[in-house]
Amino acid sequence: MRILWLTESPSKYKMEKTGYNGRGWIESLQSILENCTEVDQLGIAFSHKSDSKKIEIDHVTYYPIKQVKPKHLFSRIISNWKNKIDIKEEIDPLYYIIKDFKPDVIHIFGTESWLCNAVKMSDVPTLVHLQGIILPILNAYIPAGISQLDLV
Repeated sequence: MRILWLTESPSKYKMEKTGYNGRGWIESLQSILENCTEVDQLGIAFSHKSDSKKIEIDHVTYYPIKQVKPKHLFSRIISNWKNKIDIKEEIDPLYYIIKDFKPDVIHIFGTESWLCNAVKMSDVPTLVHLQGIILPILNAYIPAGISQLDLV
C-alpha cells in the first residue's frame, strides 16, 4: 500500500540538520510505519520555508512545498484568516504530488490546513485526521456556571 501524508510537519525530513521538527507524534507514527510490511511506500508532503524538491530517504518520499508568504501585512492577515486557501503557488503542487506519488490512500493531518484542498483533486480515498478540536468546544461541554461535579 502506498500512503501519502499531507501535513504541516516535516516529520523526519532533514532531522540531522534541524533537530526536532515539531509534532513528535507524527515522527513516531512514521517510525512505526517504516517497520510495517503492509506499507510499500510512504510519501510525506509538507510546507517548508525554502525547499521544494522531492527527495527519497529510506523508502520515504518527502515532498516539501515551498511556503509563500504574502508581501503586504493586510494580505498576510487575510491569508491567515482564510487558511491560505487562495495561495495558488502552494496549492498547485498538491496536484503534481498526488499524480507523481500515485497513492492508494491520502491521509491529511488536520482540517485547518490548506492541504485539505487535496480532497477535491483526486478520487483517491482520503482520510482526514481530526486533531485539536477539544479546545473550541470546551465552553459548550462544560458551560459557565456548571462544574464537572454537576455532571457526576
